[in-house]
Amino acid sequence: MTATSRQSAGIRWVSMLLFAFVCALWGLNFVAAKVSLRFADPLFLAAVRMTATGVVLLALARMSTGRWLCRRGLGPALLAFGLFNCFGLQALMYAAQTHVSAGLGGIILYTYPVITAVGARFLLSERLTRLKVFGIVCGFAGVALVAGFGRGSGLGELEMSGAAVCWAVGTIVFKRYLGGENIYLVSGWAFVFAGLMAGVALGATGSFRVRSDPALWWWLAFSIIGGSVITNAIWLQLLKRDDAGVAAAQLFMTPLFSLLFGWLLLSEHAGASQLAGAVLVAFGIVLVNKVRRGPEAALVEHGPSTNTGAGGFSRTGEVTA
Repeated sequence: MTATSRQSAGIRWVSMLLFAFVCALWGLNFVAAKVSLRFADPLFLAAVRMTATGVVLLALARMSTGRWLCRRGLGPALLAFGLFNCFGLQALMYAAQTHVSAGLGGIILYTYPVITAVGARFLLSERLTRLKVFGIVCGFAGVALVAGFGRGSGLGELEMSGAAVCWAVGTIVFKRYLGGENIYLVSGWAFVFAGLMAGVALGATGSFRVRSDPALWWWLAFSIIGGSVITNAIWLQLLKRDDAGVAAAQLFMTPLFSLLFGWLLLSEHAGASQLAGAVLVAFGIVLVNKVRRGPEAALVEHGPSTNTGAGGFSRTGEVTA
């Protein structure tokens, strides 16, 4: 193996470890949501989480860059990103978890990688090979086995399906229009806009049920810092370097962590189908990465590219004219 090949392999392993870390925190978020919903309404939780996350991210942007505004002309893209990736995803996900089981909700939400891969094929011109499709299908089948099939209300299933679509649309908006911007600025403003949207919806519905409890504030704090600030900063940075479909496929690991934390913290148990699903998920991730040729490899072999493509940013992540 040449030095270039070793360097490329090392970069891939670092990316995989970062993906696993993000998925672990997002898996723990399912526990956080389940506990928090015992004490407060879904829309209230979404509004507090998004507003606080946005403020923290903008403060980090100010400290790291000296700026708190994005460049001109990005307002519509930021609003769209905030609407789909933050408000739509969080509000619908919280609402759905009051109607459907965690298992069924996890299956529906994690159709997101499939939706993203298909959308990226037509909107971002990313390749959708047969092997990649097979890997995504294996991963989704594994998620179904891990989560288990349950019965839910039609409303809850529709809400979680909407959350998956919102997440996929937000990913494509970011890749196409916002990938060259500072991660903290983009995320911060998107969450602030989403928090304002949630506040308006909260005022319109009057859904203010809150029962103060240490468990509520502990898990809400985790969902803001660990489940939103840290994960979004890492996830969007990884998304800048990877194909949207490949990056999304890594998220099949999240239900595995959700299963683990559910067993550790909520006394949920795994059976043979869950273990078989774990094997399928791992196999699907291997297949997707086997056909991967991401920006890291191109940078190592050929140096930084100045081709900005449709999104207006280079492979180095810098904004270009």
